[in-house]
Amino acid sequence: METTASKFLTSIKLLQEVPELDLQKLSFLEKEGIIQRFKYTFELAWKTLKDKMEDIKNPQLQEHI
Repeated sequence: METTASKFLTSIKLLQEVPELDLQKLSFLEKEGIIQRFKYTFELAWKTLKDKMEDIKNPQLQEHI
């Protein structure tokens, strides 16, 4: 099963391709997709941070994984 952190890293890699694109040539739908990718990546960042903070708060949890 893929972790939130690994999903976040994958999403970041995809988002890093955006500056290479010619935004003027993209359709409205493609631009909306980029916005959705940003939102998804941002949400994963929060979830990854939350998971990390919970791990720090409860170190016994790591022993059972």
